[in-house]
Amino acid sequence: MRQSLFVALMLCLTPVLAGCLDSLTGDEELRTGCTYTEAENWDPQAQIDDGSCDLGLEGCTYEGAENYNPSFVVDDGSCVFADPVVGCMDPAASNYNSYAEYADDSCVYLLGCTYEDADNYDSSAQVDNGTCEFAEPVTGCMDDTATNYNQYAEYDDDSCEYLSGCTYDDADNYNSSATVDDGSCNFPDPVLGCTDDAAANYNPYATIDDDSCYYLYASLTSEEFNDFANLFTEQKDFTLWSDDFDRFGSEMKINPIPMVEEMDEGGEGGDNGTEDDEEEEMPEEMYIVLGMQKDDASQIFTATFGMEMSMEGDPMEMGAEDGEAKMSLRMTSVRQGPGCTSGDCTLTNEVMEVSMYVGSEGPGTKMIMSMYMFATTYSRDMVPYYGDPVAELPGGGSFFLGQSEPEEVEIIRDGDNVMFSPAEIEIEVDTTVIWYNDDDTTHTVTAEDGTFDSGDIDPYSEWEYTFGEVGEYAYYSDKTEDKDPFGNLTGRVIVTEIEPIDLDWDTEAGVGLDSDDDGKDDWIEYYAYAWDDEENMSIAATLTQNIETGTLYPRHLEFHNETGVPIMAFEFWYGDEVYIELNDDEGLNKSATQFNWDADSYDDNETSQNVYEGTISEGNGNYMQEAPNDEMEIRVLEAYEGSDDEDPGIGDPFGGDEEEEGGRENARVVASMILSDGGDDMVDTETGCHWYITWNDNDGDGLVSVNDTYEIRSDKMGTGGEVCNREGENGNATYVIEFFDLWADAYVDGPNPALAPGFTGLFAVFAIAGLAGLRRRRR
Repeated sequence: MRQSLFVALMLCLTPVLAGCLDSLTGDEELRTGCTYTEAENWDPQAQIDDGSCDLGLEGCTYEGAENYNPSFVVDDGSCVFADPVVGCMDPAASNYNSYAEYADDSCVYLLGCTYEDADNYDSSAQVDNGTCEFAEPVTGCMDDTATNYNQYAEYDDDSCEYLSGCTYDDADNYNSSATVDDGSCNFPDPVLGCTDDAAANYNPYATIDDDSCYYLYASLTSEEFNDFANLFTEQKDFTLWSDDFDRFGSEMKINPIPMVEEMDEGGEGGDNGTEDDEEEEMPEEMYIVLGMQKDDASQIFTATFGMEMSMEGDPMEMGAEDGEAKMSLRMTSVRQGPGCTSGDCTLTNEVMEVSMYVGSEGPGTKMIMSMYMFATTYSRDMVPYYGDPVAELPGGGSFFLGQSEPEEVEIIRDGDNVMFSPAEIEIEVDTTVIWYNDDDTTHTVTAEDGTFDSGDIDPYSEWEYTFGEVGEYAYYSDKTEDKDPFGNLTGRVIVTEIEPIDLDWDTEAGVGLDSDDDGKDDWIEYYAYAWDDEENMSIAATLTQNIETGTLYPRHLEFHNETGVPIMAFEFWYGDEVYIELNDDEGLNKSATQFNWDADSYDDNETSQNVYEGTISEGNGNYMQEAPNDEMEIRVLEAYEGSDDEDPGIGDPFGGDEEEEGGRENARVVASMILSDGGDDMVDTETGCHWYITWNDNDGDGLVSVNDTYEIRSDKMGTGGEVCNREGENGNATYVIEFFDLWADAYVDGPNPALAPGFTGLFAVFAIAGLAGLRRRRR
């Protein structure tokens, strides 16, 4: 039955098969095309498929493209975009974007062991992450300059291979791939370079010596760097090194941002706004700069105060994805001593240098803005002073060194018991202890061995003592009621040595320097780096050594915290590296005398007057500019915008604020007097208030100088019955006292902070905190 059906089927198909065979064996040419019936270009007449079938699966598969189609499976590179694409541009990355025109650091790599002989070899890994494991020690090439360098090799098998060629990049036949120079370099012109084969930078191709040779010396030991670090932290200033030179310069930078962030994290930052506001206002890097230079032979010196700030991101707020902003400010005062060599020792200069840069860049956008301003003015100091600029000015180290945070002890009462709190403290040598009497009764702080005795410390007053010797000091209050049998007010101070710095320094060979170009090295520079585990900071140090004397001097010191953020840095210059220029008055603008004064105001109810008093302060001591009384005017101004700022002014570097409406320059002058007049009274015609001004030249030198005073009074009732209040309804001052320099035709500002000996305040707090790790201060 089955055979019959098969035969019948064959008979039915025979005509068809015969026709097909006839067409295959005939002379007619075969038709090619797409034979897949589901394809968009299916050709029913095609006899042979030629691979041209369009299945409709290819197209733009990138979702951000304008012609994106989710039905496509295979991207054919046809995507079209309205804006340039940002993404990973490294073809080796797992998220490589072939359409990206700008890299965004988003590349992702498959990490793993890429060494085929390792036990944990990962064939899919794109980047080796150093995790390869081996059953046996690996042998191979251990020279990282070789083409077959093996980072896992523990034993060198002399298998290193090098690509030979010309490695001198100025040669005609320079080969950037070559790792070993084979002496084949060709040069069209004579080659300049070091021709001494004993030098570290010997150039075998050099045909003409260009005096560029330098020589290496044995590195300093880690112990020698530790010895210098301990010596550095023991100093009160930089005179140990500056005294060896007529000319010397130093500059210190400190970054307060890490401390501010730490205070904020600890809840000590105060409530100055929202977190977002603070983040927007806080620069990523900010440095306070203090510096000085001196020339003893000419008795001229400089004092510099500055700030440097930088931010990254979108400073122009233009939607850019990459940008930065930088600002640098330097204010330098140039002063002379009485033994100057310029011919006019009263001449002074003020130099202002400001630079700004803002750049933003993103897809299709780029903007750059920069500004630089340099201005020099001249003024006078009628009593020139030189002193010791290094020891007395903050830039000479007195701001940073010799600083130690005082320890505090309180005298407190708890019922009938009076006690020192804490009763026992442990400090390091040269630390100051402050005792504050928080009781309403007088007490003393008296050492049992007679080393110190405070005398009576009145209620809510304090007394301090600096411990300069190591030892234990028991003390008590020498008041009858504080001793047995009535009381037991006693305490103890334990003074220990400062724990020495003992770090493991990575040192480098010294580099010789020929500073006088006599063909012989006279200085050696040494560099070393250390990590301090205890303080979580790194220290990079460059020291310079005088070959003749063997003395080491600091050249550059830099400190970074555990995240790599700079904390502070020191820079030093010696001898001919220092050049100070004083400009005369030709072509320069005048600048007003600079000084500070302490001011107070109150109501005198007995005389029904408002009283304003002030004293020229010792804030900048001997470095204060003293100007003639007949060139200085004291003025009563109506309160202006910013006049209630308690911080001393150092002027506006751009000269803008005071010129604006509401600023000091446009404030109305209510009353005024030239200081040489000594006293005067006047009536303000606008308000009817009567003013009385007195100037006291207490030292009788005819100059505005420290401890000179003024007193200004005004009647509370004006001549026509007007009310003349010292303060407004909101409690703000109605009037402000200012000094005006008639010689310069400008208002007086506070002096350059870099001229204030023992410069303290907020910046000193940063300095103390920055050096705490160096000094190993234990608490």
